[in-house]
Formats: sequence, C-alpha cells, structure tokens
Amino acid sequence: MNQLLEVFRSHINKPMSDIAPPLTKWSAILDDIIGMTVAALGLPNLYVSINLNIDFLSPARTGERVIAKSFITRAGKTIVNATAEIYNEKEQLLSRATSNLANTGLPSAM
Repeated sequence: MNQLLEVFRSHINKPMSDIAPPLTKWSAILDDIIGMTVAALGLPNLYVSINLNIDFLSPARTGERVIAKSFITRAGKTIVNATAEIYNEKEQLLSRATSNLANTGLPSAM
C-alpha cells in the first residue's frame, strides 16, 4: 500500500531548508498506513497496535514529496507484524517503522 504525501513547512526547520521529520506527524502516518494495510487483509477480527518502533534515518526538505509504503511481514492468528517506510522522490529511505498488531477478538467493521 502506498500514500503520496507532501512535506509541509514546519517550526522544526533546520539550516539549509531541511526539516527534521515532524515526529508526531510521521509517527501517525506510519501507524496509519500499517493499520490500513492490516485492514486491507480483510481479517474477520479487529487488530490494534501493541507497539510501534520507528527509525528516523534522514530528514526531508520542505516542499519535497514523500511516499509511504507498507507491507505485512507475518500474519498469524493472534499477532500481525507489519513494516512501513517513508521514501523521498530520490527513493532514499527517510523513516522505517515496524509494528505488532494484536487480534482483539472483536469483529472487524469491514
């Protein structure tokens, strides 16, 4: 699953018009795309994040377009492990997240 995003001007500007990844926003994007990828599996039960580990590897420039990608590493009966990554237009990896999602036993809304 891919999402095209555009880096916005932020108060977290660094010299040379680079911005550090807006931590809370990029964390939310990575968590959201992982959640959408798990939902796209069409599993009968609802899965929720039980952890989210993020590596912020490189900054993005203001106005630069970035792409968030995600994939399932392993889907078990009780835990799904997923990965999400954010790349810039030059296909340089900017951030990577891994997450485990637990089966709640509740029926999925999908």
